[in-house]
Amino acid sequence: MLLLKILMTGLGPHRPRVDLGLLLGSVGLIATGISLYSAGTRGQAALRVELADLNVRQADQKNDHEELQKALAQVSARVTALEQEAAARQLPGIPPDVFETGSVADHDAPPPVAKRLQRAKRKGARSAE
Repeated sequence: MLLLKILMTGLGPHRPRVDLGLLLGSVGLIATGISLYSAGTRGQAALRVELADLNVRQADQKNDHEELQKALAQVSARVTALEQEAAARQLPGIPPDVFETGSVADHDAPPPVAKRLQRAKRKGARSAE
């Protein structure tokens, strides 16, 4: 009732007419509050949808991760089995390096580059003395 009296008289002396500025301001304030309230609930609903989507994605990634771990375990087991099979098939008298490098060169003698490096190291050690 007091609001109606203020709207009818305004803040000035008693006038029997409606103060349009005060009326429009009050209606605008109420409309702004309603729109902000409804926007907040729409925002919350959007956040709930996004959160649900993120939960679904997380579950999918967790399942993919578990599948990849299983596949990695299978591959590791297969590689181990192949290595054991290769070790069991090793022919007597052939060094294991031959299977890795494919060379039957004399493995006791160092390669020429290694000899040069050894000589250079020895010369450097002599000149430092």
